[in-house]
Amino acid sequence: MAAKDEGAGAELPGVGDGRQKHVTVLTESNERVEHGDCYLRYTDDAFLVADDPQFEDVTTYEKTETRRLEVRQHHSTCFITTATAGEGPTLDELRGSARTPSGRRRPAALSSASTSG
Repeated sequence: MAAKDEGAGAELPGVGDGRQKHVTVLTESNERVEHGDCYLRYTDDAFLVADDPQFEDVTTYEKTETRRLEVRQHHSTCFITTATAGEGPTLDELRGSARTPSGRRRPAALSSASTSG
């Protein structure tokens, strides 16, 4: 069974990306728990789920007592939108040479076979 921790507070434990998710946990005792619109962090030994990004009220699932944990990220197109509209060397690399500086797709180049008579 998951443990509830009140007031995790200032220093956030573990690792997480700070984005809202939907988490489904299946424990070793076959208890299925759904967490919608939540935040997830993890440590070497546990998964931490909270309703708020400050992790004030945390539900802890020990990894040894967790059979399966499924994560669905909200807004799955956020990455694509950022890569299309954002700026910076990483995003430019993701776009590749298929885009013009304005972000529009380059027209496909004609091959020599299609232009020969």
